[in-house]
Amino acid sequence: MAEKIILKTSKRIKFLIGLTTVLLIVIMFPRGESIEFEVTEGSIWIHDDLIAPFTFPIIKDFAVYSKELNEARNSVYPVFERYGSTLGYVLDSLKKYNAFLLKTIDSSLINPSSRTANSTFLSATSLNTFKNLRKQERNLLASRSTSLKQIFSFINEIIIEVYRKGIISQTPGDMKIDSIAVRTGNIDNIERITDYLTLNDARERIIREIKKVEYSKPVEDAIIEYAVHFVKPDLVYGRKLTDEEIEQAENNVSKYSGIVRENERIIAKHDRVTKETKLKIESYKIAKGEKTGDKGFILQLLGKFIHVSFLISLLTIYLYLFRKRVFHDNLKILLLAVVFLFISLLTFLINQINVPAPLYLLIFIPAASMLITIIFDSRLGFYYTVILTLITGALRGNDYVFTAMNLFAGALAVYTVRDIKNRSQIFRSFLYILIGYTAAVIAFGLEQFADAESILIELSFIGSNALVSTVLN
Repeated sequence: MAEKIILKTSKRIKFLIGLTTVLLIVIMFPRGESIEFEVTEGSIWIHDDLIAPFTFPIIKDFAVYSKELNEARNSVYPVFERYGSTLGYVLDSLKKYNAFLLKTIDSSLINPSSRTANSTFLSATSLNTFKNLRKQERNLLASRSTSLKQIFSFINEIIIEVYRKGIISQTPGDMKIDSIAVRTGNIDNIERITDYLTLNDARERIIREIKKVEYSKPVEDAIIEYAVHFVKPDLVYGRKLTDEEIEQAENNVSKYSGIVRENERIIAKHDRVTKETKLKIESYKIAKGEKTGDKGFILQLLGKFIHVSFLISLLTIYLYLFRKRVFHDNLKILLLAVVFLFISLLTFLINQINVPAPLYLLIFIPAASMLITIIFDSRLGFYYTVILTLITGALRGNDYVFTAMNLFAGALAVYTVRDIKNRSQIFRSFLYILIGYTAAVIAFGLEQFADAESILIELSFIGSNALVSTVLN
């Protein structure tokens, strides 16, 4: 019992929880960059003129780069390799197998009592059909058109006719193509795919030709099974070769849209941040971060550690002065730390996803605010929300808009559940969180001259956030 009390109140454990929380949050900070704040398109640049201290490339917008990559992939024709000896190989194989099949059938007819296993690729039904034809032929009862030699000759003619058109192996189903690259040696010739038959088309054509003769059903089935077996493509799809061509096409797409020269002005004070200047600023951040090297990286990590530490220390001081029961209970401290880490991890993961959509609006800060308020009280809930929004805002690159938006919505979530008496009242919070987010989105959208479509998309995301935040509690 005494050990449990010690673990629950130990200052060392308290310090360890705090240190671990700070270190894990620091690890989730964005990569080292020279300007550690988010630049929003449409906002006003309130800092001094930003002059490039060195030459650096301008990284393309992710959506534009993705589109160009997709166009490069689609421009690649599937590569097929030609096997010129295929027809000769097939006819030679057919001739040899004809002789083998006749020999096998004749042997079984000479010794009908001997039971030998089926050594052919034919089914037992088709093999028996050919045996019967051969037996009739040997007894001079078969018609000229149904003798095995005549049938073999007929199959030979059909296969030659099909190969005059050319046969290609199947291409991947997701490829919508009208032309292919036929590789001979190191040279690719672009040819229309309609000039060739697919393997399935070739087999269907053979089946149609056989059915025109109007054999009996058993004979027809046996001939089809035999003939189709020898149809092989003379153009074979080269997946590896095609992938190499796609990779080469992707490598030819530049990641950069231009270059900023040394001493060139990136943006002037009081200028509006356009799409082009935002790309320049973001490119400068990355280029400056890469130039700082290991020493700069370590110093920046130290700065981030101090940054997160003083934010966490504000909450610690508040707990020590005004919430001593929480401060001295390590289990409650651990709960506060876990919520910090969960929301920080969610922010980190969303930061890694590069899509043209406001996924950052799915960081459920109001859910954390409601949870802390329900478990503890509204004052701690509000104080916790302030610290949490500052930390997640820092993880977003010191994004003021994100911080202000979530602080407002989180505060409304706290106020709506501070006197909760039953679980049904939690769903009242949905409306208030939605109102808070909506007001913030419209305010910042109008301030930044955002178009109506962008505002509507953001509103759909905050609706999901408000609903999930409510349901989670």
